[in-house]
Amino acid sequence: MDTLHKFLATAAMLSITASASAAELLVGWDGGQGFNAPPPSFQNSDLVEATIGAKNVSSFNWSSAASNDGTYGSIGTPAAPNNSLSWQVKDGNSQTFTITNISGADLPLGSIHFDYGWVFQEMTIKLYYDSGDLDAKKNTFLSSVTTSTDYGSGNNDWEDADIPIGTVLTDTILANNESATFRFDFIAAGTAAAGIDNVGITVDIPEPASVCLVTGLVMMGAIARRRKHR
Repeated sequence: MDTLHKFLATAAMLSITASASAAELLVGWDGGQGFNAPPPSFQNSDLVEATIGAKNVSSFNWSSAASNDGTYGSIGTPAAPNNSLSWQVKDGNSQTFTITNISGADLPLGSIHFDYGWVFQEMTIKLYYDSGDLDAKKNTFLSSVTTSTDYGSGNNDWEDADIPIGTVLTDTILANNESATFRFDFIAAGTAAAGIDNVGITVDIPEPASVCLVTGLVMMGAIARRRKHR
């Protein structure tokens, strides 16, 4: 293998390892707020429009218990509202939320993030891709989490969930003007309530260092090819 081919092989390997990405919050909803369909607590309005489905949980204004860790799942930037509001959820409830890409370019969707807590009862939360323009069947099950800690009432650091969309869906690219709707289903053995708070959706963006490295490798490869053919 000559020097040029060795270089190109190395560049290819580095390009693969340099493909790291970071999660950036597109939209987040704070629990409660007293609205039937509350507006987002955070929204990158240059990239997306977002709505949460009309009230389909027990209460949008449960003010006696909430997550106070200031994060959407484990995403802490921007900080989630730290207040005493959350959604009270019971067995058989469900909730949808939708984002629409208005950025003018493709958006690689990352993960669904949320906080959840055992307040008066253990609860399992199932996440689905409900419908939309992604190349996937409606009602595709993505993942589930079950409460493991009994927090009781009051504000506490609830459990964090970060569920990658691409673990199940092969198409995670939301093209311009396309929409995707996701859904929570809540399952419990009894009639008491649990809580969910600080729901967010992230986009995967390349790390700046990775972009610079890959760009540099491409430029160096082009120079090497020109020198070889002189």
